[in-house]
Amino acid sequence: MGALPPAAQLYVYYKVAATHGVDAVAAAHALQQELVAHHTGLHCRVLQRADEVGDSVTLMETYTHDRGIDADLAQAIERAAQARMAHLVLGARHVEVFVPCA
Repeated sequence: MGALPPAAQLYVYYKVAATHGVDAVAAAHALQQELVAHHTGLHCRVLQRADEVGDSVTLMETYTHDRGIDADLAQAIERAAQARMAHLVLGARHVEVFVPCA
C-alpha cells in the first residue's frame, strides 16, 4: 500500500463461511485488541452485514487513528490480520481508504 492521505481511515471487508462466523468475529476482536495494545491512538470496530442470508457472512473491520492511518500502520494491520484471520477468510480482504469530508 502506497502513501495514504492525512486523516485516512481504513475499512476492510471480507467474507467468512457462515459456520465460522462466530469464530471469525472472535478472531477479529482479538486481532484488534492486539493492535490497539501496540498502537496508541488506534480505534477499531468489527461490523457484520445486517441483511445477509446464505452460506457466507460479510464482516467489516474499521480502523481510525487520532493522527490518521499512515502506510506503515496500514501494513502492520494487514500483516497481523494475515497471521490471525487468513484461515477464516473466503477470498480476499478488501481494503478501502476514506477521509473525512472538509
